Amino acid sequence: MRYLPLFILFVSCNLITPGSANKNNNDGSNPNPECKCDPENITQTCESIGLGEGTLKCDGACEFDTSECTAAPGCGDGVLSPTEECEGFELRLKTCADWGFQAGTISCDPKKCTVDKSKCVVCGDGIIQTSAEDCDGDSLNGQTCANIGGFDGGQLSCDNLCYLNIDDCYYCGDWEKNDTEECDEDDLGDQDCKSLGYAGGSTACTFDCTLERENCYTFTKVSAGGRHTCAITSAGEIQCWGDNNKNQLDAPTGSQFAEISSGQNHSCAIDKAGLVRCWGDPGSGKISVPTEVKSSDIKKVSAGGNHTCALSKTGAITCWGDNSAGQLMVPSGFFSAISTGLEHTCAIGMQNTIQCWGTASGSVTNHPTESMFYGIDSTDQRTCALKNSRISCWGLLMTGIHPPTEKYSEVTTGSNHSCALSMDGKKIDCWGDSANKKLNAPDGEFLSISAGHEHTCALNKQGLILCWGYNTYGQINVP
Repeated sequence: MRYLPLFILFVSCNLITPGSANKNNNDGSNPNPECKCDPENITQTCESIGLGEGTLKCDGACEFDTSECTAAPGCGDGVLSPTEECEGFELRLKTCADWGFQAGTISCDPKKCTVDKSKCVVCGDGIIQTSAEDCDGDSLNGQTCANIGGFDGGQLSCDNLCYLNIDDCYYCGDWEKNDTEECDEDDLGDQDCKSLGYAGGSTACTFDCTLERENCYTFTKVSAGGRHTCAITSAGEIQCWGDNNKNQLDAPTGSQFAEISSGQNHSCAIDKAGLVRCWGDPGSGKISVPTEVKSSDIKKVSAGGNHTCALSKTGAITCWGDNSAGQLMVPSGFFSAISTGLEHTCAIGMQNTIQCWGTASGSVTNHPTESMFYGIDSTDQRTCALKNSRISCWGLLMTGIHPPTEKYSEVTTGSNHSCALSMDGKKIDCWGDSANKKLNAPDGEFLSISAGHEHTCALNKQGLILCWGYNTYGQINVP
């Protein structure tokens, strides 16, 4: 018996409902060429479609029902004959794609030696055929980057072959920072300590793709000097910037520091053990800390023009350096605060009264005699202090310019300007000479302020330092 050519056997058929197939034409042909058979008038036989004996039926979808047909002659003998689509595992190198499907797996029907396409699927119909598809369109079967294993997150998608696309999935350690990671290995995303809100330091990526912050720092203290500025970091280290003509920037290392004071051309600091260290211009011996100070428990140090003074925790003051104007002639008594100017020093003593010594223009020693002062600060030829949160200044005052009358928490004075911090820390008022933008205080919330010769710096509540004013030597360029 001759068999029909194979390509006729596998023409696809549109789905119809039972009983909806068209009748055969009078000549026996099928008026709907997309159907393989007519359920009400089947003209084909098992033999005519290449099978053995039996009864061929047509189901409601116009597909042959060969369940009652025997195997085709020679099917199962292990030899792929020209009349067989397949034999065992020999599939003529065909795949589902050869029959117009996008995915899936074909096999050989052992009874008929025809290709079984039941596991072939059409990718893109939105229905996941779990036997052959991972996904279909937007349907991912509840799968995500995180639950398919090996990824921490990302966007899972389905490709045009209905396989999962993991290109946008990520895991910590893949060397590529994504939107949910701060970093990944060496990829820090152009971030550093400053972009994280710190004053400076160094950072690296941790094992969980977060930025390490232990080596980032903020500032805890700031002191503006003549043409330089020094500050203490949260790690207890000292940083200085500005003019270095007298080694003002050569701050000591190897200790943690708690207090700092910058003078005209030198600075001094107190470490956490209470020891004083000084650096900068060595003239007049102002950075040569006396033995009695080295062995004392010092709580405050103040660097002036050519002299330095220190206040111990017991209230005793020791001064060293230039004494040409009586800067070292400390009066007897116990004190709670101290501040050195160019050639004078003022301190707050018993009952919060003020005492000053040394000389300077403008009768610097002509200080107020009443009590209850605090927050004292001296400069070249002037000193200011607070009483009941109001500002009092004496010495060489700026002609026609008086301090504001509001209440303040801190006052600081420079060569020819002064600044004060409001009670709530949210405003800085400055007055005096406006040259070099010395009065242009920044906005923000601040903890402390410090005026140098012609510049001022403030420490804000985030531990950052902002400076303004004269900048020829970079004294306002915070590193």
